[in-house]
Amino acid sequence: MNDQSAFNKINLQTIDIEKKPDIFEQLNLPPEFAAFCRKNSKGIKVTAICIGVALIAWSGYDYYTATRLEKSTSFLAAAMEEVAEDLRVEKLAKVIDNHSGTDAALWGMVELAHTDLKNGRYKEAAGRYREALASADDESPIVPLLHLSLAQACEQDKDTESAIKEYQALTGIKGFADMGYMALGRIYEQRGDTVKARDAYEKIENDQSGWAKERLANLIPPAKTGE
Repeated sequence: MNDQSAFNKINLQTIDIEKKPDIFEQLNLPPEFAAFCRKNSKGIKVTAICIGVALIAWSGYDYYTATRLEKSTSFLAAAMEEVAEDLRVEKLAKVIDNHSGTDAALWGMVELAHTDLKNGRYKEAAGRYREALASADDESPIVPLLHLSLAQACEQDKDTESAIKEYQALTGIKGFADMGYMALGRIYEQRGDTVKARDAYEKIENDQSGWAKERLANLIPPAKTGE
């Protein structure tokens, strides 16, 4: 039998050396782009590896951040539940030291400042509130509370100018402007500066209690009639 089979040794050797399509051809890439990829295959591989490593690192960072947040929040909650003030202060200080940069550390500063304010340590309280303000993001909802608390601490410490500065900062925050103007009017009235007091009271937009209107009536006596 002389007919050669398509699978005899000679034909197998011929078939074996047929060039197989590379991955760029398998992906049906345009010829020009496929040629570019073949020419720069080493650089492309290195780039792909770097991207992979970056993604793994980012995933690891997200896990680290989430774990750190969970731990710091847990420690803050434990500190807040402490009944004894001295132990609570000690635990809050540890949260601040061990978890700096977290929201838990920020709230730890605020709670320590509240403790100072409650115990009459007005200067120390003001210092802590300022530190918390410096650490807080400008858009954080805690910022108005910090301005208000700092203003109250300064007022209690007889530092009226600093208190005025913080109340003025409140007037620029949506939802807290009336509170700021009310406090400013009160301080100016106590100082005897009726012009500034009246100006502050007149800027209050939502005087539900009628307190500002009452103060304005006292500052601006009704016009005399029958003269």
